[in-house]
Formats: sequence, C-alpha cells, structure tokens
Amino acid sequence: MNRRGFEVLSILSTGEMTVSEMTQALLQSQPRISRHLKLLADAGLVVRFPEGSWVFYRLNETNENYALVDQLVALLPPDDQTLLRDRERLDRVRAERTTRAQEYFAANAADWDDLRARHIREDLVEAEMTALMSDTKCDLLVDLGTGTGRMLEIFSPHASRAVGFDINANMLTIARAPTIPIVCIVRCARAIAPTCRWKTEPPGWLLFIRFCIFSMTRRVPWARAARVLAPSGRC
Repeated sequence: MNRRGFEVLSILSTGEMTVSEMTQALLQSQPRISRHLKLLADAGLVVRFPEGSWVFYRLNETNENYALVDQLVALLPPDDQTLLRDRERLDRVRAERTTRAQEYFAANAADWDDLRARHIREDLVEAEMTALMSDTKCDLLVDLGTGTGRMLEIFSPHASRAVGFDINANMLTIARAPTIPIVCIVRCARAIAPTCRWKTEPPGWLLFIRFCIFSMTRRVPWARAARVLAPSGRC
C-alpha cells in the first residue's frame, strides 16, 4: 500500500465519508480516490454502502485486520504537514455538513418546535437518562432510530465506540454534524432493527431502543435487536 492509501485510511478512521468529501479533503481527483477505495475494498479494509442518493465508505470493522489498520493509522506522524493539511480540509468538509444540517433544521423548525411542545422539557429527560447511566461503561453503544444522534452525544462518554441506525437520510445528515470524541458511525438501515454483528470484546454491549412499535409483530424488532448484544449486554 502506498502513502495515499494510508492517507485514505487515516481520513476514514475519523468517520465515514463520500468520495466527493475525500476528494476535497485529500485534493485528489475522483478517479484516483475511487481507485484507492476499490483496492482497499478488495482487500476487505473498507466497505461501501449506499444511503439514499449518496454512497459512503467506512473502515471495515468486521475484517480480521481492522485492529492492525487502527494501529498503522496511529503510527502516522502527527506532525506530518501533508496529514495536517488533509485534516484542516476535512474540518472544512465537516463544517459544510454542519451547515447543511442547520439548513435542514431551519427549514423544519416549526415542526420541531411543535413536537417538542407536546412533551416535557428535553433537558429534564436527558438529565434523568444521564443519571441512570452514571456508572455504566460499555465497549459498544448501539442506538436504533438514532434520529439527530442526540443520544450518541449524551452517552458517548460511557462507550468506547458508538453506532446509530436510522432510515431517514435527512436525520443522518444532522446526526453526522456534531464532533463526538469517540468513533461514532451513523448508518442508514432499511430495517428498524439491524441483523448484523460486530466483532468486539465482551462484556458490556449496551443497546438503546427508542422507537414506537405499533405493529402486531412488535416482538420481531426486539428479537433482532437482541441478536447484536454480547452475552452480558443490556437492552
């Protein structure tokens, strides 16, 4: 693997990205970035997944070499000027994401305010939830129906990694905007409860399920959600 391949891995270690975002961060042409991504995907190091009209790439957490990739990225010199400039451009790309999220919120502000007005104060709810989790630590936090990703923000101090699922691509634009101090991956899933598993060290998987089920088959999502838990995980 050449240097540019490592730079692509370095960028993806900060979160999932589209090809166009990587071209902006790395100042490389789309064909060149796509070629590197294809080589990395063929090696099983990254995965490609569509989300609405977008296609995102992320590091492949289920690959047996994932830990090695993580270590190699950590060995990249932190004072390397090329990498520093890549990260500066990446910050600008993320700022554009934040702008899009804010624009979406602005366009739907009336609906958000109306929904909030029907419930008790959010800060009181969040304070109670945080208190319940005060002594809890887990390897992986899973949030089904993550919406704006607010729960990932609140509970990220209690997890080594976090992943949120939602079927609404606009919501995921908002969820990706904040900078969370852990590797937080937000994914679009067609099913309300994912059927996948991650390789992780047990114990302590914590799964949040925050959606309303009105179907007569409401046990099905719970059963699928339980399958992603480690033996000692909590649902």
